[in-house]
Amino acid sequence: MQRSYKKFVGDGMKFLIVENPRLKGAQKVGQEISKFLEECGGHTIEHVHFGADQRQWRRRKGDVAITIGGDGTVLRTAQLVDAKILAVNAGEVGFLTEVSTEEILDRLQDVLAGNYSIDKRIRLKVEYGGERPYDCLNEAVLNTSHISKMREFEILLNGQSVSRVRADGIIIATPTGSTCYAMSAGGPILDPNVDAFVVQPLAPFKLSARSLVVPAEGRITLRLTRRKPCLLVLDGQYEVKVEGGEVHFSKSEKDVEFIRFKYDFYRRIEQRLSM
Repeated sequence: MQRSYKKFVGDGMKFLIVENPRLKGAQKVGQEISKFLEECGGHTIEHVHFGADQRQWRRRKGDVAITIGGDGTVLRTAQLVDAKILAVNAGEVGFLTEVSTEEILDRLQDVLAGNYSIDKRIRLKVEYGGERPYDCLNEAVLNTSHISKMREFEILLNGQSVSRVRADGIIIATPTGSTCYAMSAGGPILDPNVDAFVVQPLAPFKLSARSLVVPAEGRITLRLTRRKPCLLVLDGQYEVKVEGGEVHFSKSEKDVEFIRFKYDFYRRIEQRLSM
């Protein structure tokens, strides 16, 4: 049976629909969302596709970005879009997503009526060689560019040396990213309301190399003690070649804003991590 909806026009919002073309059914869901918003009238709709070629990426602005995919789609959108994010799960785990494909039109009703809350998540600002690539919602990973080759990293906080670690790499994770790669490497889970970062060694040579939880207001520096090639990976989406020197990490000036309806972080942890 076809459902009927009230047509909330609102103030004329700009919606960005971001689909993962590799996921079956994502394009169809995007078309349904577009049709629904067109019938409401008064809104601007743009379909956005971020291809694999990083050189062709460009930033978009809008009021609401509707992502249709999994967590990777959300992460890339957070890097490239300035808008509140309403994440639709069309992937497998979907830890960052909010609604299913079956309920998205109902939840859009709530968005247009203003019946939602905002979940703000801090991001990681990354600087290397005088450049600032994309901010990270989950984590930045500095690791060796060669398989089975360790590097020596010096970890500094606000300019003070904290530790020297020989390892395959170092993860700098936000509270949001603490449930992802950093957790799989043995790091702690942070509540999203904790204003801190996790510094997590990857396969360290010494068992004494442990996780660090540091204030988000501080400035973390990873210094390569020898000039050997490494790779800096931002949210698993963007890569930067690092040949030596220092990489700096700090809290971004701009948070990511997620549209939420009924969000329970600890319930989500229980559900997703038991899958």
